[in-house]
Amino acid sequence: MSVPAEISAQQAFEAGATEIPVNPNKPQILSVDAGLQIALTSQTNTTARVLQAEKLNTASTGMDAVPPELHFLTGYEIQIEGEVQPTITISYDEAQVKVNEKTIKPFKFKDGSWQELPGFVLNHITNSVTFTVNTAETPYALLDDSGATPSCANMACDDGNECTADGCFEGQCVTGPLPNGIACSTGICKEGTCTAQPQQPPKEEAKTTTEETQPAEQAMETPEPTKQLEPTQEPCGGLSCNDNNPCTIDLCKDNACAYAAAIDGTTCANDASCQGGICLKVVGAEAPAPVQDLFALPLVIVLVIIGAIIVTLQIVFLLKK
Repeated sequence: MSVPAEISAQQAFEAGATEIPVNPNKPQILSVDAGLQIALTSQTNTTARVLQAEKLNTASTGMDAVPPELHFLTGYEIQIEGEVQPTITISYDEAQVKVNEKTIKPFKFKDGSWQELPGFVLNHITNSVTFTVNTAETPYALLDDSGATPSCANMACDDGNECTADGCFEGQCVTGPLPNGIACSTGICKEGTCTAQPQQPPKEEAKTTTEETQPAEQAMETPEPTKQLEPTQEPCGGLSCNDNNPCTIDLCKDNACAYAAAIDGTTCANDASCQGGICLKVVGAEAPAPVQDLFALPLVIVLVIIGAIIVTLQIVFLLKK
């Protein structure tokens, strides 16, 4: 069914016409319903065939393929043929989503998955998204990720530096320097870099003067390393995010401290590594031997002796009879 000359393209479309004439001087604007508007343009006089323009529902094509981290807002199955360029405007309900430019994006369903469309316009006043396609032949939808938290699953965040703790935070790799003094392959870690230790000068012969000495145990002690903040070293809203844990990466997000666990196996001290955000030292696979009860064996011996004495006294008593 084509458009009669005496009525507009919109009226004919509402009446069921599928063939819409398009000329280069004036685009045809078709309003499908309150949520969808299609503008058809062409560089030549031609005819567009609007075969389908229906709102998507839970049983529509591709709805079961919407990624779980995204929210489906609204969408339409649109099929248009002809030498025209459709510009599609889809409106959304502002009550469904926290509106900002980073949360609502148009997608098209193709080859079994939803693919993000570039070059769209988000209008905060009309609560709509407008995008242009070369050929409209697939479902289109607005998806929102305002409530989604990017996953760290299968993220490989090891930067190859043994003096940094690497981890994942909200789908992004983050890194931070390990505490100064941690042993590394060529020396010790210092400001996130493995630095060779300076050679110690030869020891001088002991002097006979009575100088104050430090106990050996105390001399061997080293101050507990303090985990540094992220490279900016700036406080987070007036607070320090340093948790003194070499197995976490201290972050500041929206003036609030956040912590990402370093990847398992990160060296956090001599002969120790990070496991689940905790610095652990592996002492072996065998369980420790049970501690013997020091009182159990003597008590048994005493009871045996007392029993023997009672039996002996009973025998003596019977013999006397």
